[in-house]
Amino acid sequence: MTALRDYVLFDRAGDVPEQVWRDPQLVVEKFMPERDPRGFALRTWCFMGRRETCSCCISADPVVKGAAVIARELVAVPEELRHVRTRLGFDYGKFDFVLHDGRPILFDANFTPTVPENLSEELSLSAKELARGLLEMIELR
Repeated sequence: MTALRDYVLFDRAGDVPEQVWRDPQLVVEKFMPERDPRGFALRTWCFMGRRETCSCCISADPVVKGAAVIARELVAVPEELRHVRTRLGFDYGKFDFVLHDGRPILFDANFTPTVPENLSEELSLSAKELARGLLEMIELR
């Protein structure tokens, strides 16, 4: 691996090099993909107060990252994740997840969401929706 941002997929846990298991800066987790006829999917739920957007990005690459996204569509938020958001106390943030075997699997819960450069134009409408959420939060206080 050349950087901490690299994701390497192995067929079995036993194939992961021993030094990876010993490195406290690395995380090993089971690969739980969401398959799509076009490749692999990653869902992103952004929210600010009562406002939200949730999209599903598709990539031919099993590790779905901004530069490799070939399609993006709006999708519904699983009710289970709404409960997780409430339990974690998030007013604003972004959850990355997949639907694996029909169940939502949360990969990342982040208070500081970012937008990949190649999707910034598409996400400008989402940003406007989240801005409305900020205004509503201010008005409620």
